[in-house]
Amino acid sequence: MKWGSAWLDRVDLSGAFSSHTLRRGSEYARYDWQLEAEIEPGRASTIARAGRRMQYEAVAEVPLVPADYWDPIVERLAESTTSTAALLDGELPAEIGPPLLPDPNSVTLSCNCHSNDRP
Repeated sequence: MKWGSAWLDRVDLSGAFSSHTLRRGSEYARYDWQLEAEIEPGRASTIARAGRRMQYEAVAEVPLVPADYWDPIVERLAESTTSTAALLDGELPAEIGPPLLPDPNSVTLSCNCHSNDRP
């Protein structure tokens, strides 16, 4: 399973985000919006613009994975070229150990989006 699909499955099953929020985000992603994104450890932010009137700023914060968490994963990857190749191909091999995706309930989201706006 690809990382993105695995993440969306976890988000969907967790109930951490409302179906309304997920649907609106999906709608916005389909439009040809001008995006500015900034990615840094534990934080991703974006400004999405559609014309002069519609501009949304969104931030997602995710807890960082502790450094010692990676040691067993790196050891397993060093032992298995199959797992390493799967990761490089965007897949999540179960045999590498603890899950790499964060719990959706640990993600903090903020947005100045307005549910009454239409893209």
